[in-house]
Amino acid sequence: MVGRAAVGSFVNVGAGATDTVVSANSVEGIWSSVGPIVPAIVVTDAPRTTLTNNTIVTNCVPGVTVTGASTEFGLYNTIVRTRLADVAGCSGNADPATAPAVSVASAATTGSRIDYNVIDPVPGAAAYVWDDTTYPDPAAFHTATGQGAHDIGADAKVKGGYELDDVGWGLNLDSPAIDSAWADAPGLPATDLFGNAHADKPDTANSGGGFVDRGATELLPSLTFTSTTARVRGGGTFETETKATVTSPWTVDGPVGAVALQSGGKTILDRTGRFTFAHAGLSCVSVRTSEDGFRRYPAEYLKSNCLMLGAAFTAVTPQRVLNTKAAVGVNRTTPLNPHEEIELALPAPAANSDAVVLNVTVTNPTTNGYLKVYPTTEPIASNINFAANQTIPNLVTVPVANGKVKIKNGSAGTVHVLADLAGYYGNAGLGLTSNTPARVLDTRSALGVPGTAPLGPNGRVTVDLSSKVPAGTTAVLLNVAVTKPTAGGYLTAFPPGGAVPATSNLNFVTGQTANNMVIAPVVDQKISFAYGGSGTVHVLAELSGYFAPGVADTYLPLTPRRIFDTRERGITLGAGQAYEISTYDDSCYEYGCPATAVVANLTVTGTQSPGYLTVYPAGQPRPTASVINFGVNETIANLVTVGLHDGAFMVYNSSAKPVHIVVDQAGFYLSPPPA
Repeated sequence: MVGRAAVGSFVNVGAGATDTVVSANSVEGIWSSVGPIVPAIVVTDAPRTTLTNNTIVTNCVPGVTVTGASTEFGLYNTIVRTRLADVAGCSGNADPATAPAVSVASAATTGSRIDYNVIDPVPGAAAYVWDDTTYPDPAAFHTATGQGAHDIGADAKVKGGYELDDVGWGLNLDSPAIDSAWADAPGLPATDLFGNAHADKPDTANSGGGFVDRGATELLPSLTFTSTTARVRGGGTFETETKATVTSPWTVDGPVGAVALQSGGKTILDRTGRFTFAHAGLSCVSVRTSEDGFRRYPAEYLKSNCLMLGAAFTAVTPQRVLNTKAAVGVNRTTPLNPHEEIELALPAPAANSDAVVLNVTVTNPTTNGYLKVYPTTEPIASNINFAANQTIPNLVTVPVANGKVKIKNGSAGTVHVLADLAGYYGNAGLGLTSNTPARVLDTRSALGVPGTAPLGPNGRVTVDLSSKVPAGTTAVLLNVAVTKPTAGGYLTAFPPGGAVPATSNLNFVTGQTANNMVIAPVVDQKISFAYGGSGTVHVLAELSGYFAPGVADTYLPLTPRRIFDTRERGITLGAGQAYEISTYDDSCYEYGCPATAVVANLTVTGTQSPGYLTVYPAGQPRPTASVINFGVNETIANLVTVGLHDGAFMVYNSSAKPVHIVVDQAGFYLSPPPA
């Protein structure tokens, strides 16, 4: 500890105490004109008291006084100086003759030992009083008593002090206390006053059997502090570990320097610490360092370790959370009015998540328009484009704000809206493993099914994905398409073995080829599809990823943002041409996003002939899979998840005529922590 005393002893070991060890203290004793002269440390009738590695600096008052039956007293590796560092002699009316550095009464000398100290008395004061005899220096003391063989009588060259910075007395570079202490002294502390291990000053001889400094503090070189923060492999996706490294250019026999890790009101006084953040996004841990055990305030600031954290996905059996026609999620059965915005309160635990996955459907619109889904402030980006009287779905991944999302009708007419919850992103859950889109179902060619017949009225089909996804998979990412329907209807993806939920993933009319991105739960590596209609329809599905145990990509939800629009650039995407789209990661600040894939809403408009769009990572071969199928004069949107190369992906137009495309960025999948 560090302290000072003016009208009383700072340390007083009294009668009844035995085998007391006092070590690693920095003491300042001040002379007072209004009280008796009191030593800084007093030992009275306390056998076997040991003082080791203390620094005692006084202003003309005794340093250590031992009286009574305090036999077998020990004083080792201690600095005793009876004058302040910046004062040549005594101040005021203080008498140096009353301020011996060390005094041991006759009754206390039996079995006592004094050695390896630095004794620095004020001029005119005795260095020692032993058995009622005074000695001016260690040489005379040793000659007469055999004590103090390794004591040093010289200027201790101390610095600091209680008044200066409240951290006690330290050592100057030329102090005789450096590397001269007895390395095997009784009561030797493993660390100094500040918790630092012993450090070996290279140009100073080790004269005490090791490289221990005398006094309460070790002299240290300038230390180098470095630190890193990363996700914990195998933990929750918001769990991080910060590791700090302290390097000394001198040899040390243990840790030196202190580290404090801070975030969100939590402080860990250690070189390694774990923090679990509340949400995905920018997450920072402040690292502060100290060479004095954080006794100075404020502590030295090293840096903030920041990284972008993604969220893990939890799939749910599809649940309808909004139906304006049936007062589900709203207290009405009327459609959204022109340009009306509503708030949708989400059920727990999705309400507490970072983002939700919704299959949103518009129906019975009275005019052409669009629909937006967003957390707080309305963006430019849209999610669904629709024509009058059309029923059309789209998958939406949107951040959650205060347990809600907002939905706005961007048309001059009215429209009904339905939303089905497919899952949510948070700390717990599973990451995404992406793969090159692979067709796993095509009823036209007996892929995934035993024959080539379409699904009949209210038909079902179950697809075995065990050759494509590992055991433990909870959900899959599919681009699902229907073609050649003989009657209008809808398609629902659901886990096999249970009832078909009252939800839909894809709505279509007679003769339409339509597709939609689907994130759907699986059971035992299988997924089922149910056709809700009176005709027949062919179904196709392409697998582009799965959520399973193991280290995988996590999702960073972002506020929807329009990043590309050919109309604003005065260009088109030509027939049979591909265009490179660069994503924007400025939401990740200077820390960057280790993005492996982007989630974006892709819209095609101004179509002049039938065709489809394909997306794929920049710099890679174009696959055959399509993400949007379109006819003439259509505007269609579809959510896509596509891999990135140097932050970019390609959009290919298969049609014989140019088209316009719009890309609204929704978020990134981030790579897992390194092994």
